[in-house]
Amino acid sequence: MSAPTMSAPLLGLARRTIASAPLFTPSHLSKTEYLHKARRGGDAAGVTVAALIISGWGGAVGTALFAWDVHAAAPWRTACLAAAVQWLYAGLFITAHDAMHGLVAPGLPRLNNALGWLCVRCYAMFDYELLVHAHWAHHRHSGHVGKDPDFHDGEHTSALMWYLHFMREYMTVSQLALMGVAFNALHFALGVPFANMMLLWVMPSLLSSLQLFYYGTFLPHREPEGGWADDHRATTHPQSLLWAFFSCFFFGLHSEHHNYPFVPWFRLPMVSSASALPSLPSLTTKKASYLLFVLTCAAFTTVQLRTFTFWAGWGAAQWGLVALHAAPTAIFMEYVYRSMHRDLWHHSFWFLHSSHHGPKSEASAFELNDLNGVLQALPVLICMAYTARLPPAVSSASLLGVLAGVSIYGCGTTILHDGIFHQRFAVGPLRDVATLQKIAAAHQAHHAADGQGVYGPPHGFFLAREELEAAKVGKPTPGPPIWLQVAMLGCCCTVLGILG
Repeated sequence: MSAPTMSAPLLGLARRTIASAPLFTPSHLSKTEYLHKARRGGDAAGVTVAALIISGWGGAVGTALFAWDVHAAAPWRTACLAAAVQWLYAGLFITAHDAMHGLVAPGLPRLNNALGWLCVRCYAMFDYELLVHAHWAHHRHSGHVGKDPDFHDGEHTSALMWYLHFMREYMTVSQLALMGVAFNALHFALGVPFANMMLLWVMPSLLSSLQLFYYGTFLPHREPEGGWADDHRATTHPQSLLWAFFSCFFFGLHSEHHNYPFVPWFRLPMVSSASALPSLPSLTTKKASYLLFVLTCAAFTTVQLRTFTFWAGWGAAQWGLVALHAAPTAIFMEYVYRSMHRDLWHHSFWFLHSSHHGPKSEASAFELNDLNGVLQALPVLICMAYTARLPPAVSSASLLGVLAGVSIYGCGTTILHDGIFHQRFAVGPLRDVATLQKIAAAHQAHHAADGQGVYGPPHGFFLAREELEAAKVGKPTPGPPIWLQVAMLGCCCTVLGILG
């Protein structure tokens, strides 16, 4: 069977789109200056974030359409899946929006526009070329009736009528036809149930368009009582960055976006100039933050206990195998943590981690950086839940040991870093242990540059003093010793069943 090919019109459109360049740059910047500013962040961060969103959307939609029984699943679980699909749909469009600005891969325009084209096609079969032209018209004539395709018609300014006008500007007959073909192909050719199609594909897509319109067009471009402050005719509404992220991927920071169109969505908080914009959840969300924290801890503890209870019938030999894998994994995690902290949190994920080094709010005990911990805990939770379903074997015991080692390191780091050093919660008598105090105190060197923008070693925690000593004599940071590398290789082999 020959490989599937695109139709000639679609292929031609894709080629024209991928070959196109940004159509418009701000009046105060030449095209060269714009591209120079856009390329300062490199291509890796934008492509990585885009890949995460696209793959997350693909996984969520694939699960919703092909692996979810709407009638058998509890309604609240179906609602949660639908909400996740809706949020990822919004992320898909935000990624396409960044591609229209040349920000997904600034140094690789073909890849940048290919990803943008893919995102709008997956979102709702939109014509990427049409969206690029319309979006730059929006930036040229922001807030001008008849010239800005995103603005209302000058007569009907209510949210509903504005939304309907907004959608008419972008809907085309060819797009609706392609959507119809996709719907019928999924339902009749691939056998996707109608209920799944409507509840977990059509509705999340439509609701995400409302979400994008409300937070990205209606609120920021609605004329304020005192009139517009500048020619961009865009405002930023004070809100916590946590809510700005979950509501619309920081698209609510709209004044910043119009002033700095060369900054990708995940770096907008770094250029935020709104003095009323708190970097942490506001007082009104403090209780909700605590509730989220408690629920996360409860979920983590429940999954851990369920997993270990499942294996309660094991004897000393089996638990010894778990411990044999947990010990080297917990030690090895120090080197993993060090690399992630240095190469990810202080680069690609700085938009989250910067809240940890910035000014703290007394109104909340939480930071945007806490999402890093949630993102790291999720894979462990998923793997733990998966392990509880595996039959007893050497490989499953090995996997349980590795996950236990990761959990032990994570809990230990949380106690030392957040409890003892930053004093974010009480740790009781552990605070008085001299060895733990010395380990935590070494972390002060990393925070010595807070507010100056240069954060050197130590990037690890338990072996922070080792990093500092190497930095003093100008030596590179030591890597894991040979014995630990061999031990981890053995752990990987048994987890994969090679030695089991």
